[in-house]
Amino acid sequence: MSNLLVERLLVTATRGGFPCNYFEWLTAFFDNQPAEDRWEFVRRSKHMPNDEFERTMYWFLISCHVIAISRRCENCAYPSRLVVHHTTYEHRGLEHQNLQDLQVLCRWCHDAQHAEAAAIRKLAAYPENSLERLRHEIVEYAQERRLNARIHRRIG
Repeated sequence: MSNLLVERLLVTATRGGFPCNYFEWLTAFFDNQPAEDRWEFVRRSKHMPNDEFERTMYWFLISCHVIAISRRCENCAYPSRLVVHHTTYEHRGLEHQNLQDLQVLCRWCHDAQHAEAAAIRKLAAYPENSLERLRHEIVEYAQERRLNARIHRRIG
């Protein structure tokens, strides 16, 4: 089995001067590979940590293409500091065929999206009978923040 597809697309992107019109090349290249190579690429992509996947040439070309189409944050319409966000990881490694799974966000909306998802995951991890405990933790955290702010005002 040839690993040409895997080697070329999982190579770390240099990001310097790479034109964004390579999406068509990427799609044609991917579709012309043997099926076993395509599935090997998808398998390796799914098991790769996010920060490593986001440094691949494949992700660079996909995100460049999606940003070139949208050109603005889909939440607030901010025109710069744009990143591409996965709405689902179901088709990871096949993003070029599933652009509807990607969303263009500015850096601030992207961070807010991840913070909200983390809060929802944390809340879902609590059994219903321990929601009172969670409320208590939130109150303690807020009190600690107020105390830290008072101390900072006195020192500063």
